[in-house]
Parts: sequence; structure tokens; C-alpha cells
Amino acid sequence: MRISSLALSLITAAVSCHIPASAADPPQKAYLLFPIRTELQKNCLFKPSVCYYLLVHGDSLLDADGKLDPSRLNFDDLSQDIGYFPTVQKGDTIGAVLIFAKQPPRAAARLLNLAVLGWAIASGYERHVLATDIGDREWKAAVKLTKDVRGLYKEENDENAVGDDTVRVYPVRTALSRLHAANADCVVWFPKAYDKDATGTLDDQTTTKVKNLIASLKIKDFKRVEFGILLKPDADGKAVKRFTDKTAGELAKILGAEQYSVRHSHVE
Repeated sequence: MRISSLALSLITAAVSCHIPASAADPPQKAYLLFPIRTELQKNCLFKPSVCYYLLVHGDSLLDADGKLDPSRLNFDDLSQDIGYFPTVQKGDTIGAVLIFAKQPPRAAARLLNLAVLGWAIASGYERHVLATDIGDREWKAAVKLTKDVRGLYKEENDENAVGDDTVRVYPVRTALSRLHAANADCVVWFPKAYDKDATGTLDDQTTTKVKNLIASLKIKDFKRVEFGILLKPDADGKAVKRFTDKTAGELAKILGAEQYSVRHSHVE
């Protein structure tokens, strides 16, 4: 997607205009920006093209009348957070979600959408879809995981896998990964994609391998696991359902997990 220089200048002008701040203390930054950097995030939780994950708290950008106050989203801060001259490869994207507690005025949401899109493209990134989430559960969860931090949230922990080409287990050690992996303590990833011959079951050898790999990570207070399977276009739907509804639950019980979730990712 491309925006003309005239359209981008209009968007920039719209979001850069100054509106006098109230006498109250200035609000916290209205966004959380996560770099995509760990092995778990790159291989399982996000598409390979995504370099940053941006959450914008749309309610913080609306005044008492529900009108958009563009001065509350500082694009200079965003640009500083990613670096004014980032190294961007063709196809690199910024994943972004606008979050509102309730349905915002359509015009305000559209202007904010275009503003973030314009900023991403002006920074050299592509962004095909800007999601709008009505309901602020993800924002609240993110703020809780980051201990009420705003702006750029950099994390140093590694999330490297153990395992082989049949099963890989990733420890979950970052706030972003917990946010996207249903607050799991680890992600069990099955690299072989489901096709028309998939069964949705696991043999005893694989089950034992998963158990040993998780034990090798020495996770403290292990309670929740997420399983990830890859689906080809011709994946047997019954096999997928069998794994999701039965096999995953049985495996979680063997592992000693109190809760589990299943992630489906589609491949060509």
C-alpha cells in the first residue's frame, strides 16, 4: 500500500496540530511498543515480517466529548523509539492494534488509523492491516505484564527452543510472549505441518520427548502450556479437531499443566 506525499502531509498535519493541554498532569504515553526479537516471537508468535508490535490506547486519545485529540499521541516519541533512521528491509512491517473500551466515533477511529499508517510508511515500514479492538482486555493485560510501563518496552530475556525437527519447546520469559501465548509458561511447537494424512494424535515416544524437554527447562511453578500446530491448506479438519479437543488436553495432563491452549498457524 502506498500513500501520496500530499495525503501523507495532510495526515501528518492532522496529527501534529497543537491542542492546549489541560491543567492536570500530562497523561502517560498512549502506546506500548514491543520489539520482536526472541526466537519464540519470530518463529511462532508473529509472522517473520513483523519487526514491532504496537498497541495504541485509543481511549487516551479522545477528549470528554469523544473527539480525537491528536496531540496525545506523540509521533516524535514513536520515531525515537524505533530509531529515526531504522534499517528496514523490503516487506518489513509493524503490527499495530488500536484499542478502545467501547465503540469510538467512526471519524476519530479512521483518522487515527490513517495517522498510524502514515507514520509507519514514512518510517520505511509496510503495514497492511491495522486492527481495531473493541474492549480493552489486551491493553489491561499488557499494562499488568509490563508493570504499568508505557512507550518502548525492551526486554532482554532469551526464549530459545530446545528440541529437534519433530518437537520444539520454547520457554516463555517476556511480557510480549506471555501476552500472545495466553500467559503460558512454555510453548510446545510441532514443526511438521498438518496435511491430508495427519492423524491429530501423538505416539508415546513424542509424548515422552515433550515431557523431558519441558523438564530440561526447569520452569518454576509450571502451570500453563500452549501447543502450536501448523496447518497446510489440505489439512484434515478431523485431525485438527482431534488434536485440539482431545490430544492436547491429554498431553497437558501428562505434563502436569493446570491449563492449556492451542495455537493454529497456517502455512502454504
